[in-house]
Parts: sequence; C-alpha cells; structure tokens
Amino acid sequence: MVRPKRQITLPADVTDAGSIRVNDLIDWRFEGGELRGRKLQPAICMSYEACKRAIATTKIKLTSSWDELKKETR
Repeated sequence: MVRPKRQITLPADVTDAGSIRVNDLIDWRFEGGELRGRKLQPAICMSYEACKRAIATTKIKLTSSWDELKKETR
C-alpha cells in the first residue's frame, strides 16, 4: 500500500536479498510495466591528504595544479 506521502514498506525478504539497510539510496525506474529499483553504491571518499598523494604519485600527466583542479570541480 502506498501511504499519503507516497511511501511504501519493502518486504523483509526483498531488503535482505538486496542487502538494503537504513539510509541506503535506491535508484527507482518504471520499465516494461514494472517498477524496478537498484541499490546505489556509495562513492569512495578520500581525505585531502590522500587525494594529494594520489595526484603526486600518479603516472598520468596532469596539466593542472591542485588548486586549479579544485576550482574546476567546485
């Protein structure tokens, strides 16, 4: 049953099978007459220092400085 705020409860066997836990993000879509969802994987977060080390040791030749990269990605 869909509640007034468009909320639903997923059955335990579905959440168990999909390893879905509280606060997990689900990508929902309507396809072929069916509602389908898939669990989104969290992004990998790195510390500022870890990012700097990765950039400093990469074999990829970067043409921008760290500060220029920060500006481009904000």
